[in-house]
Amino acid sequence: MRREDVLRLPSMPAAGPSYPAGPYRFVNREFLVITYETDPELIRAGLPEPLEPIDQPIVHYEWIKMPDSSGFGSYTESGLVIPARLNGEEVNFVSQMYLDDDPPIAAGREIWGFPKKYAHPKLEIVKDTLGRLRRTCVRLHRQLTGLRVLFHRLDQKNTDHLTPALRIHAGKLAQRLDGLDHDIVELRERSRLLEEELRFKNEEESNHHLHTLSIVTSLLLPPTLITGIFGMNTKGLPLTDVESGFLWAALLMASSVGAAYLFMRRAGIFR
Repeated sequence: MRREDVLRLPSMPAAGPSYPAGPYRFVNREFLVITYETDPELIRAGLPEPLEPIDQPIVHYEWIKMPDSSGFGSYTESGLVIPARLNGEEVNFVSQMYLDDDPPIAAGREIWGFPKKYAHPKLEIVKDTLGRLRRTCVRLHRQLTGLRVLFHRLDQKNTDHLTPALRIHAGKLAQRLDGLDHDIVELRERSRLLEEELRFKNEEESNHHLHTLSIVTSLLLPPTLITGIFGMNTKGLPLTDVESGFLWAALLMASSVGAAYLFMRRAGIFR
């Protein structure tokens, strides 16, 4: 293999490159970005020099679904992005990235220097969102309960064998777990109330549609009866020998609809 052949390789190994040569195009991407406020000390600890935190301690966590990527196929990635400042200019520092496909992981690390790692992120539409959210909250509450008990025991019992720094961290973690568990319980209750409200609205809307359908059916019953009478193949039917028989029959059906409408109005079926 000559030097030119090596330089033309898009990636290693030579017998089977990890990813193809560019240019790379990403078509029909789907994004979900969650921005939240966090502890300024955590942001400072996560930013390497010479990056500096911005005034507002926020971070972005994003999910990106890549259904059509040239040379990479279809994959999903997620990552943590920290807004920062470099030489007075605001920039974004990509702290963590997780993907479910090997070629874009290798290309991202080798070409662009992204901190990519293999994982299984998902970005999908779930119809039973509230139900799934409640089940997730129940599971997290059950898991956090054990952790809270553990760290509270460390904080309350005799911990002379622990270092002072470890005891302080245990107390802080216990407080944060308490707050997190409280938020999860509140989220579970809110999702339950929202699910009940949506169910009530759906039932109310269904009842309204059924009421409207019942009214329309009731209004059409008299003309249907008249149509059935005139459709009988028997002798002695009225208006069969009258030139304007059809118009009289149509007027009779319209009158029956009007009579049914007035009857239901007087009966208070609708206003």
